[in-house]
Amino acid sequence: MSRLYWEGGARNFWIHNTGPIGCLAQMVSLFGKEKSKLDKFGCVIASGSCQNFTQQYTDANFTYVDIFSIKSDLIQNHSIRFDQSIMACCGTGGPPLNYNDQVGCGWTGTSPDGTTITTKSCNASSKYVNWDGIHYTEAANRFVSQKILSGQYFKTVSS
Repeated sequence: MSRLYWEGGARNFWIHNTGPIGCLAQMVSLFGKEKSKLDKFGCVIASGSCQNFTQQYTDANFTYVDIFSIKSDLIQNHSIRFDQSIMACCGTGGPPLNYNDQVGCGWTGTSPDGTTITTKSCNASSKYVNWDGIHYTEAANRFVSQKILSGQYFKTVSS
């Protein structure tokens, strides 16, 4: 951003945070083995911080978009639109995550006992928030984009 500001003359920025990464099947499978590390929605508990750019770039305008709130709402209230919030549509292993970090979506691999595993997608991806344990489905992304375009998750800050 410094280069855009100082060298490019940019003064208007769009900044968004990220979604609740601890709610991805990949993160739950890696860091959520202990129930004490999960919240009431089955997501890995984490914390983060946000840098205040207005002090550093005094004549710039910033539009913050709260993607975290949009995606958290989607996961916490998924049953309004979706059947599954954390479980991957395209994976292997079945509930609760349908995720194997050794065999990605569309891959074939070998399980620890030597059997062949092939991942495949579910029949109705529109009923899932999570596509492959890492990415959101098209239906979930449509929900997120509609919320962004509504403008209710924007906060514009000027120095």
